Amino acid sequence: MTKLSLILLLLFFTTEVKAKENRTISVTIVPLWGNEKLNLNKIYNDLNSAKINIKTLKFYITSFTTSKKNKPVYSEKNSFHLIDLANKRSLTWNVIKGSKKQFDEINFQLGVDSLTNESGARGGDLDPTKGMYWSWQSGYINFKMEGSLQENGKKTNFDYHLGGYQNRFNSIQTIRLKVKHTKVIQIGFDIKAFINGINLKVNPKVMSPSLKSVELSKLISQCFRIING
Repeated sequence: MTKLSLILLLLFFTTEVKAKENRTISVTIVPLWGNEKLNLNKIYNDLNSAKINIKTLKFYITSFTTSKKNKPVYSEKNSFHLIDLANKRSLTWNVIKGSKKQFDEINFQLGVDSLTNESGARGGDLDPTKGMYWSWQSGYINFKMEGSLQENGKKTNFDYHLGGYQNRFNSIQTIRLKVKHTKVIQIGFDIKAFINGINLKVNPKVMSPSLKSVELSKLISQCFRIING
């Protein structure tokens, strides 16, 4: 084998090793109404056959990590993703996993952590122009859903702006999901399950940090599931 051939072989081997160690994981959030994909400004029926129209659905997915047998494997840097159903591109992102180790669980948070909140408004998906920042409250809105309910000829508008990071009003939630596919991960978020768990007519508006915001955030955290295995 010539010296040049040996160098080329070593370069090929090194490239292959690096490629395996830096696998790309595709993560997609799939908003759902039960078992069908959710669309904005489409009429859906809840458990009581009331007509539901969702006009806005946004929330923060942050601190994305993977683990195997409860041991950390990977932690995404600068992990802040604003999921906005009106912006299809926001539903998918790629994670460059800097390790060839396998994992059996993904972990992430619904909402923005206290340290980021206390550091003030930032750029990117955390830019206040995204409509997810309380200027008066100096904090981020973790989850926003707006729309209307129509029942017996009466229309009720609902607005849920859920957030809060201090003490008893800390609404950030941690979600852990078991996975089988580790290259393409599809995470379903079932808004129907959330709406069926609350009473839109009794509490149609939650617009600031509160115990109710914490309660609803816990319910939302239970509406995520893996849908591709």
